[in-house]
Amino acid sequence: MAVGKVTVYYTVLEGGRPSTWSNSFENSAFRFTAENGTASFEFKTPFTRHDAAEQRTTDYLKSWDAVCRLQSGRVRRDFVMKGSDGPGSGSRAYILGSLNFVGPEGEAIRRRDLPWELCEFEEDPLVRGLITRFEDYLSGKERLAVVGYFTLSALESAFRNRAALAEALAIGNRILTTLGRLVSSVGSWTSARKIGADHDLREFTPGETFWMESALRALIDRAGRVRGTPGTKLLRLSMSDLTPVE
Repeated sequence: MAVGKVTVYYTVLEGGRPSTWSNSFENSAFRFTAENGTASFEFKTPFTRHDAAEQRTTDYLKSWDAVCRLQSGRVRRDFVMKGSDGPGSGSRAYILGSLNFVGPEGEAIRRRDLPWELCEFEEDPLVRGLITRFEDYLSGKERLAVVGYFTLSALESAFRNRAALAEALAIGNRILTTLGRLVSSVGSWTSARKIGADHDLREFTPGETFWMESALRALIDRAGRVRGTPGTKLLRLSMSDLTPVE
């Protein structure tokens, strides 16, 4: 049984003190607000476990999108989880750890967690194009199914085929297969890339949307690293490394 709609809370620190930074935004999965040293992720759909919601915010804070939205200039902010609450559960607070977002001087340290920060990504026309299309999706100019299909097909073409792509980017076949299925077989009349005989005529769930965004970031990031520095060896990324599709 779902515990209800969950809100996950963080303390936001700058130099070890509560941050005065304030911000807010909203996406398909949650509403984010930060003010007076406290940040919250208010999820729009129920979870079966509180720790699943907490893992979701941790994954998000590690992503490239979080860097763009949560970092300004060379300000370093530590996000320290306090816990979560939801209907019928009361509240609980504990320190899980901190995630540091630093400026350009720390790119090398955070390279494994934060995709496409290095400038050579911009020098490759394909990768630059994929980043632009993904940014257009984030700003509402493109549909997720369209951007997802284009990214997958463009990379398959660049690396010859899907098997070669999986090997070159050290990415599990199940990730590519799942992404391909979602972008080709799910979507409404207004959001689908195409309509086939076995099409699932509906919108993506928040969980599917989050998973696809994570998978696309990983694909683009890995393509940028490999094409920017030929011979780059990557740790293998499998389905278990991504938040489960819900």
